[in-house]
Amino acid sequence: MSSKTLEERVGEMAGDFMRRIEAVMEALTNTSRPPAELSLRVRHLPDVRLRRDIARLRSGVLQPRDPSVKAGTLADDLDKELACRLLSRQILAQVAYMHDLLSSEMESVSADMKENALAAFQAWNDLPEARDTTTALSASVRRLHRLLHEEQGRSKRKGRPAAASSIR
Repeated sequence: MSSKTLEERVGEMAGDFMRRIEAVMEALTNTSRPPAELSLRVRHLPDVRLRRDIARLRSGVLQPRDPSVKAGTLADDLDKELACRLLSRQILAQVAYMHDLLSSEMESVSADMKENALAAFQAWNDLPEARDTTTALSASVRRLHRLLHEEQGRSKRKGRPAAASSIR
């Protein structure tokens, strides 16, 4: 198990995220965009259909509806549309990866904090001052106990049988 501190892990994640974001930004600047009106017309078409149409346009089997548009130009524009779609999927994958990594790290930190808080609570609860109802420590221990009880719910009573099932 890694013995890195939280600050070291956050620093590594920040560096990783920055590299990923820079790669996405570079891809965004290097990817040429298709004409906006083309994107609106082919938005609903699947990638397979676009690739097939590109190949058919380049081979001359398919001709554009508008005779003023060359088949090669339209094929290039459709290629740009496919590149933009691929880039958007890559961006979504990077965002999902960063979200998952951050979520797991936050859960890990939360679990560590909860474990430390429970250990501190148990240590305070064992002190003699915690049993004296007139001390501030006793009041703090009671508040913590109430919060813990609210979060965890009622404890299971030992020795009681489980509720009888209605299925026999």
